[in-house]
Amino acid sequence: MQPLRKSFALILATLIVGWSGYTHSQSPRSARTNENAKQISTRHSGHDAYNHQAEARDPSPAINQPKPEETSTPNTTYNLNYSGNRNYRVTNSTWWLSFWQSAATVALAFFAIGQVYFLWRTRDETQRAATAATRNAEAMTSSLAFLRQSAEATERQARTLEESLIETRKAADAAKASADFLKLTERAFVLLDESRSPDPREKAEMIYWIVNCGKTPAYIKVVKAWMEFTDSGLPPPVHTLANVSYKHVGEMAVLGPSQTFDAGVDLPGSKTLECQQIEAIKDKTRWLWFCGWIAYSDAFDNEHVTVWTRYWNPVEEDIPQGVFGFPGQPGYNYAK
Repeated sequence: MQPLRKSFALILATLIVGWSGYTHSQSPRSARTNENAKQISTRHSGHDAYNHQAEARDPSPAINQPKPEETSTPNTTYNLNYSGNRNYRVTNSTWWLSFWQSAATVALAFFAIGQVYFLWRTRDETQRAATAATRNAEAMTSSLAFLRQSAEATERQARTLEESLIETRKAADAAKASADFLKLTERAFVLLDESRSPDPREKAEMIYWIVNCGKTPAYIKVVKAWMEFTDSGLPPPVHTLANVSYKHVGEMAVLGPSQTFDAGVDLPGSKTLECQQIEAIKDKTRWLWFCGWIAYSDAFDNEHVTVWTRYWNPVEEDIPQGVFGFPGQPGYNYAK
């Protein structure tokens, strides 16, 4: 708007200048000047007639002397034109000045009008560009708001999904724990039957019993037992084959819940115990060990093993066959 105001001010100033020039040309002073010019022209015409009459009377040439009032007329020029009938033509310089001022005013007016038109077109284009930019900004604002709403909705969905996953994981962990607990409580437990004490006396083979203390069947894969003497209280090492997988070995027997079965193991040297050996065992100078392990799988297809190591103690008076006790060192009796 500021350039348009300046252009309108320029047009107004130009028009004022042109109007002032026009009024100057039409002022009383200019009119008086024009009237004086007409009088001078009339006088000159009379003077020419007088000269012609004088020439007819007197052939000698006459010298024209202008009168004082004629020479004192301001802003008047005399152009003597001796061609034709020697008429004088008087030109007013003020008229030409007004003409050129008016022409300049018109030119400036047209220039100012062109500038105003150019500025108006520029302002119109600028307004259209500003309107388009405003619309684009509004569209971008709407798009940003929509994207923000979409992001918030996605975040809420992600939060809900995460909460659902957490709950699902908790439920899965609870189900797994329940299943593990079920497997643990319902699995088969095959152990050495402690309710019956084997008797190593008077026979080269000792009979022992195995019992399933669990709630599901046990699929027996391998049973291994042996007896040996040592001269110290340290038990023999556990057999390395007790920790080997027997998953692909076929079942040699199926032992249901609370069922038992008996097996035999040879004494050292496949001989019965002698009295000297029994006395040495009582005196703790020799030790008789009963060792073994059993590998099996349960109804949940999990592998298990039971390892035992016992020593024979015949000092119990109320138990003639003696009892088998546990060694004091850990790691020789376990079920897993």
